[in-house]
Amino acid sequence: MAGADVAELAAALGAVSKHLDHAVAGVKRARQLARESEQRMGRAGLRRIAFRLRDVVGDLGKCGQIVLAQQTAVADTTARVNAVPDGATAERVITALEPAVASLREVPSHLGTATTSLRRLQETVADILRGSKPERLIGLLSDVETRLRQASGAATEATARAETVLASARAAGRLDVPGIGGLRPTSSDPPAKQRRERPAWLQRTDLGHQFNLDDHPNYELNEIRLTTGKRMDSYVHGEEIVERKYTQLAEVEEATAIGYLRSTYSKYKEGNYIDSTPRNRELSPELVGKMTEGDLVLKVPVQKAPVPDRVIEAAIELEIEIRDTEGRSYPVED
Repeated sequence: MAGADVAELAAALGAVSKHLDHAVAGVKRARQLARESEQRMGRAGLRRIAFRLRDVVGDLGKCGQIVLAQQTAVADTTARVNAVPDGATAERVITALEPAVASLREVPSHLGTATTSLRRLQETVADILRGSKPERLIGLLSDVETRLRQASGAATEATARAETVLASARAAGRLDVPGIGGLRPTSSDPPAKQRRERPAWLQRTDLGHQFNLDDHPNYELNEIRLTTGKRMDSYVHGEEIVERKYTQLAEVEEATAIGYLRSTYSKYKEGNYIDSTPRNRELSPELVGKMTEGDLVLKVPVQKAPVPDRVIEAAIELEIEIRDTEGRSYPVED
């Protein structure tokens, strides 16, 4: 792994940790303040309010456990990344990053659960303490919610960087050339032998990652994160939202091919917004926060056989263009 790759990934993970550290401290302060309010209401004889505040304290405890678990997961991932020496073999990088990427992908989802809980708790506290100056506790909860959103965005960014490095490592392990991005091939064995040693599903995953990366130079904006946590493979504002699949649509089950189309529609239909991640701000700051606009495109390799009629019908129904890497749209016009 090249030193620059390590530095970028470590910096991205550091940003996640920073936000999570603030969030953990904020939850502790909010929980303490809620407990003090509970005790004060109890001493005043307002037992019903005190009981409801006790529930808030308990819910904050559960929320804190979720955030702590993600803080631990990110710390473990950071340790894995930092343990990979500069100039490591592709095999070493893959071994370290595959579980790290899998762990990072889960972080935004868990933080989303905690964020939803905090938003609900703000409403609950406003209801319980109306007329009793709840602003301080609500303010704390709001600050923690903001930190969790920032941590989620930073985790999404770190995942994208880790996936890029991992894809390069996989490519270096397949090619009989000096390493990509500072990576060295996994061993001196012939590439064909290395491929046979990898499970078939991992080989397919490798090819899919490489297919996506190979088409990146044709677009200015790639791997653009949305506020939903999803990521557009490529994007041309006002023109195209591109999803890629390394597949022969006539060779898979029709239900599977149609599933690719429905998944594309579900992820990128109207109403999505471009997230304010460090990478998005670096690539195109003027688009951050804007709603996505453009026709949906499912990009595939050149197809060896006609695309099945039912798949074409589904694409037309969902208003998705099926296009190959040579610019040919399907069905091919005579």
